[in-house]
Amino acid sequence: MRRRLKIVALAVLLLSLFGWLVQAGIGVSPSLIFATVTEAHNSFYTTVSNTGEDALKISAYAAGMSHNLIGGINIKEGKEDLEKVTRVFSLDPKEFVLEAGEVQEVKITVNIAEAKKIGPSGGAYAEILFEARPLESKGGQVTNVARIGVPTLVTLPGPKELTGKITQVSVEQAKPGDKVQINIRFRNTGNTHYTPKGGTVVIRDETGSQVAKIPVETHVVMPGLERRLTASWSPKELPVGTYTVEATVGIVEGEVTPAMSAAFGVVEPYKVAQPSGGIINFAPPKADKNKPIEFKLLFSNRGNVDLTPKGEIRVEDSREKVIATIPIAAQEEIVPGSSAEMSAVLEGGLPTGEYTAIAELRYGKPEYGGVKVAQARIEFEVAEKEIVTAGEIVEFTVPSVKSGEPIVPHLLIKNTGNTDFEVEGLIELKNSAGKSVGQIPIPKTPVAVGETKALGQPWEGTLPVGLYKAVASLILGGEKMLTAETSFMVKQ
Repeated sequence: MRRRLKIVALAVLLLSLFGWLVQAGIGVSPSLIFATVTEAHNSFYTTVSNTGEDALKISAYAAGMSHNLIGGINIKEGKEDLEKVTRVFSLDPKEFVLEAGEVQEVKITVNIAEAKKIGPSGGAYAEILFEARPLESKGGQVTNVARIGVPTLVTLPGPKELTGKITQVSVEQAKPGDKVQINIRFRNTGNTHYTPKGGTVVIRDETGSQVAKIPVETHVVMPGLERRLTASWSPKELPVGTYTVEATVGIVEGEVTPAMSAAFGVVEPYKVAQPSGGIINFAPPKADKNKPIEFKLLFSNRGNVDLTPKGEIRVEDSREKVIATIPIAAQEEIVPGSSAEMSAVLEGGLPTGEYTAIAELRYGKPEYGGVKVAQARIEFEVAEKEIVTAGEIVEFTVPSVKSGEPIVPHLLIKNTGNTDFEVEGLIELKNSAGKSVGQIPIPKTPVAVGETKALGQPWEGTLPVGLYKAVASLILGGEKMLTAETSFMVKQ
């Protein structure tokens, strides 16, 4: 069914953050589909509009769908996902042309028997995608393809299992004095999508006295997935102390989940403790056979309270068997907004081979909402012999030139160690007063064991007549420094 409209009015329906209704000349209504099908009536419709000025070719197809914690859609277009969803959802028409201002109804049919085989038995889910491209290209321009996805949640006939549970409760505050937000992770353990029937958060102080009772804001949750539900509290007063929150979520009228509790601390009036941190650098160590190995990492405090992380580094062999555990702890408290290096030594070393190290640090306090964990992993190799990164500058000269001629340094470096390395650096040109008058960068250059490499490149700048000095500064393997200097003349 196709018709021309002068005005196209579309309503926006959102499950949460589910994208745009109109994009680059194509519109779809509704933008979110909730449908109930039966054996006798297993189809429904959506409408596609050309809101632009040029004719469009439209392609329609179904993809798999899930959602994340905040309700954003995850489109699943892997081969297996597409095969499953096309066995359940069929579209008619799949391809069509719309002139400017035209609309087209697309019929969506659900194969109920196939949907129940795939599961969950109470619902079927798809992202119905519409791709639009110009019917005719203009003067060799690149064709723009617009794509709109319509989340589609279908209730199937048969028994409905409406069950769920809270998996986590946490408390956050953007900054002191702001509202306190209670985050509840809710998992739908049933066989179809539904919106929980509200919920309640009770907040108590250290004496157990109730200081607030707050309703929970709920959203649609698909089966087998988790969704973040929230409750906001703007207290008239919030003195220092430890508080607890107890959350329940309503499944259906008269039935709620088992309660889950969490603690949070107020470290200053109206300031909720927000411990947050992470391992921002965990570099592979240099390791020689049966010699002590030092592991180093950098821990960053991203919260608003002092942290003293501690934990261990586990070392696994190539078969993922833990062969060593080394304790590691910060030497002093790490203040908010700062980082600190932490280290641990495996005294006995390891045999030659390939290994994995997993650093796991615990930080925070029960009264600050519980102990949190930061984790990082690296792979490293233990060498048969000691790795020596070494080199020498075997020649560094700059021939004298006439004024206006390019300056061409001759810089040779030899790898005198037992491992390949990369060298990089700079040649700085200075006048007789020691002032820098030019620079020649030396890009990263690989140098194999025993190899001698020529570095440097011509400098096209112009220098007045006089005596000059060139200073070469090289970094080997990202750690060792070599320097050399030479003099040259610029003649008339």
